[in-house]
Amino acid sequence: MRIAIALIGCGLGLAACKPRDGGTPRAQPVHASDATTSAAPDAVPVATPGQRTIGARIAAGAVRGPAPADEYHLVFTSAADADRARAASARVLAGRGDAEVAALALADTMFMPEALPYRGVELTDADRAGLGAAATALRVTVGHPATDHDLANDLHLTAAAARAGAAAGHGWIVDPYTSQVFSVASFDGTRPAGFAIEAHRVIIIDAVRDDGGGIFLETFGMARLGLPELYVRGLPSSYRDDVVVLVNAAAQTLIEGGRLPRDGELDVATARLTTEPWPTRHRELVAAGGTGAVTLGATWSTGDDDHHHADPEIELTIGDGSAVAVAEARRAFFGLDADEVIQAARDDAELAAARKRAMVELAKLAPRFAHGVPDLEQLMVKAPFTTDDGGVEWMWVEVHAWHGKRLSGVLANQPFSIAALKEGAEVVVDQDELFDYTHRRADGTTAGGETNAILERP
Repeated sequence: MRIAIALIGCGLGLAACKPRDGGTPRAQPVHASDATTSAAPDAVPVATPGQRTIGARIAAGAVRGPAPADEYHLVFTSAADADRARAASARVLAGRGDAEVAALALADTMFMPEALPYRGVELTDADRAGLGAAATALRVTVGHPATDHDLANDLHLTAAAARAGAAAGHGWIVDPYTSQVFSVASFDGTRPAGFAIEAHRVIIIDAVRDDGGGIFLETFGMARLGLPELYVRGLPSSYRDDVVVLVNAAAQTLIEGGRLPRDGELDVATARLTTEPWPTRHRELVAAGGTGAVTLGATWSTGDDDHHHADPEIELTIGDGSAVAVAEARRAFFGLDADEVIQAARDDAELAAARKRAMVELAKLAPRFAHGVPDLEQLMVKAPFTTDDGGVEWMWVEVHAWHGKRLSGVLANQPFSIAALKEGAEVVVDQDELFDYTHRRADGTTAGGETNAILERP
């Protein structure tokens, strides 16, 4: 029999909480049922240019709107610290008529103590202790003229004023667009003076468990640039790391261009991105055999169902949106090699013993997954599939549901000897026929996978 060793991305980190609503202006969504749209028969309608019609394909052309006033929130442990900070920030903003440093109630900031494990950026134990005693806050704001303005300069000015205030008042910087919390040191590392307007620096991407057992991705921070946030749903969690790269590339494409070339489509090509690290990343992708290119579907969406009140977002789809299409696109984009296939004897006593131990431990997880995949966790099982020549190929399946003895999910390997089956296909497997499992817990630790160690030995 053949054992497929899946190339599963490490470092899965699903977000356990989302940013609460900020104070930035919001557009009113228009739903396709309430708007006049034109469409070819049997096709998704195209939104009227300039109108964000929920459920419609986005019209070709500009998607960037006016950028809102840029702002940061500063938090301090005392009013005296806040007073020193106000003076320091004001000095940086001197002469800028549309800038302001104002008192802000701590409850009105985007500082969320419960989110520090996910939103804190390189905070020390001393930072976390200080934030626990936070008592007062300021808001640093720089407006943008409606026309003929240099957005990058405005963003750099706001950041410089926030940095100066936090340093003078021994406080911390909160980004209200992403809910990230920075110390002065971590802010300098992420957004140094004159920082590049680049996706990795100015946005974050949440990965959140959905009702189907997979995940969805959603950006925060594009709105600061006058751009819609991005949303991708229905993804296997094992594709997370790769699709995050695709979403970052899509975000950078819009940051640098701000428009769609055709109705309902966004062309992403790392070869055309000019802001580092993208030129370097493109060379690495090509060296690995990848294209660095993908065309994504683009429709207006409300994003996560919990955010129907928010600005319309761009929902991106890869191919037809299926896991199979995502798998094919990521292999082409990154130049991923075929999964390794290892031959194993049917009567291998060591493997048989490891399998027996694995099945005992897997059975103990059944109650935990009976009502769906818990937040921040992932379960993979190795299951048998009949090959075209009547043999058996063992491959990994990402589990999305477990009912009785039946586990359903998506295939996480590209089959070697089964022409009609593709990576990403939805499959159902029998618990009694499984060979091994891996369980990634919420704290990042893992269990299972004992047979892999045996198979991969020299």
